[in-house]
Amino acid sequence: MAQMLLHPEISDFLDVVTHDESLELILENFARLAESGADMNVRIPLIPGLTDTEENLSGLAAVLEEHRAGCEVSLLPYNRFGEDKFERYGLEYLPGRLKTHKRTRLDAIRGMFEGRGFEVRIGG
Repeated sequence: MAQMLLHPEISDFLDVVTHDESLELILENFARLAESGADMNVRIPLIPGLTDTEENLSGLAAVLEEHRAGCEVSLLPYNRFGEDKFERYGLEYLPGRLKTHKRTRLDAIRGMFEGRGFEVRIGG
């Protein structure tokens, strides 16, 4: 499954998914993949205050739990690696105001998914 945000209002903000129907289609496609027995690596981008909220992560975990088949979880912590590219082109790097996650927070998120029986890794 591609990177997914569970809540339509977050998806709208990031212009990833623009309608409730689009989110519904993503969830239906995920269910089909899970039912087929395909091995899946679900990559979850962790953007501070946006996708790393308890509400969003718990919702994602519930969806994944519902469709257990061959599911590995990769937590993708926010990083600032692309910031220099913006500077080179004279563009403002708006996400630069965000802070990276502390290890304790990443471990807590990992523990939430592992506690539900998922194999979890941090990083892509």
